[in-house]
Amino acid sequence: MKLEDVSSQNLSLTYDDLIKDKELTRQIQTLVMGTGVPLKGGADGNYGKNTKGAIDTFAANHKLTQGVINKQFADTLLQAPQVPAPVAKAIAKLTDQDFSDCATSLDCQIAAVRAVVAVESAGGGFLPDGRPKILFEAKYFHKLTGGKFDKTNPNISSPVWNKNLYKGGAREWDRLNEALALDHDAALQSASWGLFQIMGANYKLCGFDNVNDFVAAMEKSEGDQLKAFIGFVKSNKLDGFLRTRNWASFANGYNGPGYKKNQYDVKLANAYNKYAKA
Repeated sequence: MKLEDVSSQNLSLTYDDLIKDKELTRQIQTLVMGTGVPLKGGADGNYGKNTKGAIDTFAANHKLTQGVINKQFADTLLQAPQVPAPVAKAIAKLTDQDFSDCATSLDCQIAAVRAVVAVESAGGGFLPDGRPKILFEAKYFHKLTGGKFDKTNPNISSPVWNKNLYKGGAREWDRLNEALALDHDAALQSASWGLFQIMGANYKLCGFDNVNDFVAAMEKSEGDQLKAFIGFVKSNKLDGFLRTRNWASFANGYNGPGYKKNQYDVKLANAYNKYAKA
């Protein structure tokens, strides 16, 4: 069940009903956190005391009856503006030693690694509010969900790539939050993350057992993002192209055949030349 069903059918549920409905619970958890209410454990679809406390806080903030999931609650939560997540701590940035260690691991020049960072994320893996930089891909979400949200949520689910769907910066998180409320895992897999803008769908290639662990690492530090990049490059055997600075082959393997249209190979070459001369 979804919150939209609660609203359209004018249902009245108790919090206890969430115990047996993970889909509804995850949607509520995601949207409540998106309003700025912290929830330990995140949107895992499991109802417990932490989720109850977060829902109670949201209800109190909006003068709603606590303990009830009804039309008024659903409409209020669905329409509540999403706000930036609170910054828990300062994010550790990459050091010169980190770049050196990465280059050693991939047996390439430091300038080559710096070039990828510059092109993929303009040199930073996090937004000013502490969340990782992301870009949400509607075509990925369409594919992973069988296109079932194309009509209801066309801004986040599309059978074709559409550059106009991008919002950029923190607003990409609004798109991700919308998708998370529909299909949690598919949403996380449909975004590219951090310094190296690796798609969540590639979590296994980066060395993670599931997409949630991958995202947790992306949210932790730029150092963890760097480790994921090393795993991704090695798994796809792209390190040789970095080593020889074969930017066209690297861009094709890293960004896909569309790299030519976006001139990723040219951008990488220019960025490399900049750092190699520094």
